[in-house]
Amino acid sequence: MLQYKILDLKNKFEKLSEKGDPLEKLNKVINWEYFRKTIEQLIPRKNKGSKGGRPSYDCVLMFKIIILQTLYNLSDDQTEYQIIDRLSFMRFLGLSLLDRIPDAKTIWLFRENLGKNNGIRILFNEFENVLKESGFFTKSGQIVDASIINAPIRRTGKKDNELIKNGKKPKNWDRWSKSKKSQTDMCARWTKKGNKAYFGFKSHTNIDKEYKLIREYKITDASVHDSCVFEDIYIHVDDSLDVYGDGAYRAKRIENFISKSGDKSKIQWNKPPNKTLSAIKKSINKINSAVRIRVEHIFAMQKSCMKLCIRTIGLHRAKIKIGLANLVYNFTRFEFLQRSY
Repeated sequence: MLQYKILDLKNKFEKLSEKGDPLEKLNKVINWEYFRKTIEQLIPRKNKGSKGGRPSYDCVLMFKIIILQTLYNLSDDQTEYQIIDRLSFMRFLGLSLLDRIPDAKTIWLFRENLGKNNGIRILFNEFENVLKESGFFTKSGQIVDASIINAPIRRTGKKDNELIKNGKKPKNWDRWSKSKKSQTDMCARWTKKGNKAYFGFKSHTNIDKEYKLIREYKITDASVHDSCVFEDIYIHVDDSLDVYGDGAYRAKRIENFISKSGDKSKIQWNKPPNKTLSAIKKSINKINSAVRIRVEHIFAMQKSCMKLCIRTIGLHRAKIKIGLANLVYNFTRFEFLQRSY
């Protein structure tokens, strides 16, 4: 009977492989052990001499669980359930039907600890080293852009929003219930795009032109203008690069910065007020936009496939969420590149 069950499980795994299990492909190209030392430094294990409690779960196992959670936009409870329910998840994690499964609280605690001390950024930079070791350098050009990541709307009224924006507490703050205070995000901000209002945070991203990998990023509230963090996400390399961006980055400060860096600006031209854009500039915009649009593919993948949105409170947790989304995107893109190049 046991042999029959083992054979049946093997047949199901083979069927998953035939259907092209994306998690199996990811496992084949990424050496997860590469991150062990860094994760152990970020999240120290319990002292061996400590008494009581179950032994800690393997840190690499927990990291892969966070990857699954980010890739499929799962809550902590849903992550626990799906690991129990889905064979593809269990195989990705290297778990058998008899192994213990981390519960939702354990998953939450690991993610919180991993996000402390800029942990997600450290792991992102670690994988950047892997990309370079694999020959995927930034050499043909860089593309900068920003995307608004929606968060639960804060319904506090215009006057209170102005106070919050200026770093002050809303009126009648002392009368607010404890639950209302804990569920009101004081870090997210309103912004307008195309005459439509959005509330949340903004993911400022720099990708390379050839491989379409995220090379640098920064997370701010949604009200921060794209151009304000250009220098923070700009990539400096030895070779001269073309720099692509939409009209939001068209400013003298940025043009001078690019020129002094030895690179060439291919940022979109904006239409002057009450005037039309010249035919030459329209032609240049058309050529450059065909390259610049590549960054939109990344935002589309994160929002449509990974369902990226913010369901937490505060800028710190938003940075964890979006940072993980950027790292997981690079994992999946790396797997694609390994098959294509």
